[in-house]
Amino acid sequence: LPRKYVHQALKDEHIPLSQKERETLNLFYGLSGSKTMTKEEITGYYGETESSLRKRIQNAIITILKYTNREISGTILFDEIKDYLKFFPRFEKTIIILYYKEHLNISEIATQLSLSSNQISIALKRVTLLLKDFEHGLLSGLDYDYLYGHLSDNQIAFYGDTHLAARLVNHFLERGLSYEAIIQKESLPYKKTVLAKQLKIILCGILKTKNDITLKERFTSYDVKKYYDEHKDQMPLDKQKLYESYLDNCKEQDAIFSFNNPMSEIIAYDLMIDSLGRFISLNDLSCEDIENILRRYDSHLSCGCKKYLDEFLKEKGLTKPKKKE
Repeated sequence: LPRKYVHQALKDEHIPLSQKERETLNLFYGLSGSKTMTKEEITGYYGETESSLRKRIQNAIITILKYTNREISGTILFDEIKDYLKFFPRFEKTIIILYYKEHLNISEIATQLSLSSNQISIALKRVTLLLKDFEHGLLSGLDYDYLYGHLSDNQIAFYGDTHLAARLVNHFLERGLSYEAIIQKESLPYKKTVLAKQLKIILCGILKTKNDITLKERFTSYDVKKYYDEHKDQMPLDKQKLYESYLDNCKEQDAIFSFNNPMSEIIAYDLMIDSLGRFISLNDLSCEDIENILRRYDSHLSCGCKKYLDEFLKEKGLTKPKKKE
């Protein structure tokens, strides 16, 4: 190829040439400030045979021609895709960074991650296709950065053990374990169809939280069990029976995920005191604070308490806030 043609082609960062192929062409054609070298000088520089050098130059020229004729796609640049990293789980995000930013080859990535080259190759093909779809606006994804940042958040729109939920998501999305493997590893009393449904509920809870949809019930039976285990020795017998009756009505699977068992106001009051403190002076609260209390703890407040707060707001010319669905 003419020197001018190659020089113009190498200005395009998207042309899919390896760093060594680019360097070889620069040396052979005397480009990018390099002194023009003969094939013998280049083979000496790399310590290889002339046959290997000739093959690399031919392959590089063929790549340039195919790229110019739009027969092959261009290389994805890291700066162009870094905003899409949040849509990939940590494992795939690591591969993207190592391949597109650090410029490691498949074998080097496999060694660093203690995986086979075939595993890396399969994962890389998948993320490459997804990245191209993202670039062309053909795909919208789950924000994993938001997911991992809020999965253990007590305010997430999800009832249950968020620590277990985080582990299940990690097993499923990061490690790629099957439903059967997850059930066995966590000793869960579920069929795989139940686990699949609950994983969807967890991820749906993340999306709800991101869209400002909060929990209708502030406390879960998991919270009740935790509080009871920590305070039962200080409870009178009648209160212990109240807690035990509530927990007995919660099925084992519900103790981990979601539950519909109505909660006693006494239990809710105990948990509210434990998390918020015993006394709240209305004079120290703004109208917004009272609205938040009514919205957040509506199902746990007694009718008398809600009525009193409603009247307090009306005196200030406000009305009870609407609950979020």
